Amino acid sequence: MTTATRLGIATTTLPVARTGKRYQATVHTTGGAGPVRLRLAGPRPRWLVLEARTGKLSGTPKLKPRKPLVVVKRTKHGVKRVVKRRPPLPHATTVHVTATDALGQRSTRTLRLTIRPRS
Repeated sequence: MTTATRLGIATTTLPVARTGKRYQATVHTTGGAGPVRLRLAGPRPRWLVLEARTGKLSGTPKLKPRKPLVVVKRTKHGVKRVVKRRPPLPHATTVHVTATDALGQRSTRTLRLTIRPRS
């Protein structure tokens, strides 16, 4: 009979990602029995990949085209002026990670990933 401690995901924060720059982080687990496999669940950035056996997150965030914000203003003479602005970076997204061990124990954690412009 195999005994196992409770499976958990130890990683609680992710480092900041920079647009156009290779990103790499590792998701660590605790407990569990036998090999643990990790996977990304739910919506996530297309560029982000998780290696199931090692927990290595990697990829290169791209600066996606952002829809302009249109603001209509009226001057005191009644003339309209349209100002277009782009939503600011940084922005944050959530990454849902699920770990499963050899006995079928599961653990899930939601991590916040902040993406900033390349400096």
